Amino acid sequence: MGQRTSIEWTQVTWNPTTGCTKVSEGCDNCYADTLARRLLDGIYRRRLPVVNTEANREDPFAVRIWPERLDQPAKWKGGRLVFVNSMSDLFHCDIPVEFQRAVFEVMLDVNRHTYQVLTKRPSRAASFVRRNGDLFGERGLRGRVDAGQYKDYILVMLFLKYISDLWDEHVETYRKRYGDDEARIRRRLDRERFVLLESARFWTLHERRNEPNIGELINIALEDIDRIEAELVDVRARMRGHLRELGVEV
Repeated sequence: MGQRTSIEWTQVTWNPTTGCTKVSEGCDNCYADTLARRLLDGIYRRRLPVVNTEANREDPFAVRIWPERLDQPAKWKGGRLVFVNSMSDLFHCDIPVEFQRAVFEVMLDVNRHTYQVLTKRPSRAASFVRRNGDLFGERGLRGRVDAGQYKDYILVMLFLKYISDLWDEHVETYRKRYGDDEARIRRRLDRERFVLLESARFWTLHERRNEPNIGELINIALEDIDRIEAELVDVRARMRGHLRELGVEV
């Protein structure tokens, strides 16, 4: 559904597909799964799932596609931040490639909006980009960046997102321990061997993504991280392990 949302980092959600399956512990408390089962059960189960089995027909969170929603962004006036598939993962294996392409065609054609596509399947996303290079030419998402370079940018942003998530989880452990005592939390963080500077956090860069010097800002973030290269050995090893679990060669 295309609707206003309380999610603080976007303005509207757009769900041309719904449903997903869990791929990691990070999916254990999936709000979309809960919402589908508690509030949207009747609506979703009236639509046949992509994989049409008896179990999936009874499961409101089985993957379903909604072609009639593809024209929603064209109807919205002005430019908006659009969270694509807040109730699904566009790169789920059950979603036909033809429909994935149709979703991207809408994003490319109705380009007054800024689209936010999140996935827990980065290897499938990378594979989609490689196999559908015709979508990402000069009119597309990477502009005039060479295809080989585009892969490098993707990996850089995946790396920044990964260490940002690890850092946020680390900070959250102190918040659970010390509550609202920000001064105490800050003192503990200042003693850490590895401190992720605010300027190097993924979401800080995301907020500044439209600035003309965004490339320079990303380079500065990487330089800041390189200053403490030795402290990242364990982080990178864990990242490689996660990527291998997802089927990405590293």
